[in-house]
Amino acid sequence: MTANEIRNLTDDVARTRAAAQLYLDRASRRDYVPGHFDRGGRWYPADDELQDCCMVIRVPSKRWPYPLLRHCRTQLHVAALCGVDPRALALAVREMRAEAMAE
Repeated sequence: MTANEIRNLTDDVARTRAAAQLYLDRASRRDYVPGHFDRGGRWYPADDELQDCCMVIRVPSKRWPYPLLRHCRTQLHVAALCGVDPRALALAVREMRAEAMAE
């Protein structure tokens, strides 16, 4: 499910769980973060991926090409992207990890 589809969900619980799944997929690299590389090998997110939280992350350089990519895989960024409360997302991620461990 994409971030836009998650944002359009009307049920808060369903939106939070979908955002948690998106976070888990990004963190484990099962899902990619939309973006591009420039000629210097620096990664930049797609325009619809940029959020306010991205503005405080260092600008990519040749020496450090991935700070924005790493940030776009964090719970804080996914919460902003999907329009959910970061604390609710953290709780949902914890619950989903516990469910996966119980299986």
